[in-house]
Amino acid sequence: MNFEEKLDKEIESEKENPGQSGVLDLFDNSKLDKKLFIFSKMQEADVLDAEYAFEFLTTIKSDFDAKTKDGRSGYAALLNKLRDEKPDVFEHDSHYYNQDLITFAILEERWDDIPELLNPFTSGEHLDAFYMVISQLKYHGCTKIVLDAMEAAYPGIQASGEYVYGADEEFAGELSGIMLIDYLETTDNPRPDDPVFLDKAGSLVDWKEGWLEWFVPTITQAKSTEWTLKDFLEDINHEAWRKKFHTMLLEFIAFEWKKGAPLSRCVLAWHKISEIFHTQFETLGKDTKRDKKSKKAFLSRCVIPNAKKMDETLGESFSIMGGKPYEVSAGLELLPNFLAFMESFGIIQHSQKQNALGEIRKRIIANIPNVLSYYGGDPILIENLEVAWLKK
Repeated sequence: MNFEEKLDKEIESEKENPGQSGVLDLFDNSKLDKKLFIFSKMQEADVLDAEYAFEFLTTIKSDFDAKTKDGRSGYAALLNKLRDEKPDVFEHDSHYYNQDLITFAILEERWDDIPELLNPFTSGEHLDAFYMVISQLKYHGCTKIVLDAMEAAYPGIQASGEYVYGADEEFAGELSGIMLIDYLETTDNPRPDDPVFLDKAGSLVDWKEGWLEWFVPTITQAKSTEWTLKDFLEDINHEAWRKKFHTMLLEFIAFEWKKGAPLSRCVLAWHKISEIFHTQFETLGKDTKRDKKSKKAFLSRCVIPNAKKMDETLGESFSIMGGKPYEVSAGLELLPNFLAFMESFGIIQHSQKQNALGEIRKRIIANIPNVLSYYGGDPILIENLEVAWLKK
């Protein structure tokens, strides 16, 4: 019995006893050309349900290289054929399939195609997958696309009973954040007390008192503060020290935005770099054995990332439940520049910066591209990270 005869037999078996045939075994033991043939024949025979389609497509996907146009078009053709011929089957997992189509649109700069591809999420369903797409689009600077999709999804998330308590409030916080980014990008003279902005975003979240008055002028100021080493020689446990450090970090983020990086990506980086340093500050702030005779030496331990501790902190962004490749990569991409920013003020020395970058490169950068890709990072993200650390 040849391959086609075996397949015909299994398809007949599938019609008689759905889910009890040997189609999956035949599929698993076939090469790509025959896998594609099985997928097509089952579609034609009307025995391709959502479960089979998902199993087949997720397996086949690895044989198409998303970094090449031919690879993307080949896999997209399978998805489009399924959507056109079996819309109910496609719709069942469209939130998964469309993530790939969104990535392809980004890689090919087909920005106008993305809003329609977000339709599986704008009803308020599939929130975990939506968060991943939101992060990806923020990374690529698609502020308006993200804002429109999140505003459309918010009523459905509010009304949904399938999410944990507080999920709607968390989403509202994220929505207010992208509203702020959009406001900063589209307003000539943004101000923290703008009544139009506050009326819209303030209905979603209560801003921490004084936060907007700090954030908006800092992110939009024309020139950074002339920081000096003396500004940071006091105790890191003091609130004033932490505020100065975070102001310096935000001024760096403003500097990168002015250089041309998307603000939404810069904000992703800001959050991740803040997290890296916060963890380090908390650990060192409890160190009762620190050398009080050398404030400069202790400061260096505080403001130069420890590769081991940083590795542990970043590791918390990945689990069996999913990961945050865009947040992590955004932070890692800008970290060398932030250390150079501190070096320019004499807060750290060139040799200290280079030593830290060398340790981070060996411990983290050498291995993390595979992690980012595994958790859904797109090829542009991987390329940007490699460029950011080239010859640093």
